[in-house]
Amino acid sequence: MELMFENAKSFNEDDSDVYGDAVILQDEMRRAAEVEKAKKDEDITGGEEGERGNKPTRLPLEKVEHRGETYRVGKCPNRNRGSSISC
Repeated sequence: MELMFENAKSFNEDDSDVYGDAVILQDEMRRAAEVEKAKKDEDITGGEEGERGNKPTRLPLEKVEHRGETYRVGKCPNRNRGSSISC
């Protein structure tokens, strides 16, 4: 993620929308990562569907909201291999 944002800033003008969005989204991503890292094990989603072995797992992010638009995250129906990318 960091590389993607750094590339967006490196290959676009400082006053461009792409550069500005990269700065905003990079800050948001860093804040979200800190929130997730600070959670206790009990706060992590687990249970029957969320367990892998004995370790509970977190639920994947379903969407990202930015500038009034919602971006879905997950498998794209038009992708042959069903890779997890933002659609």
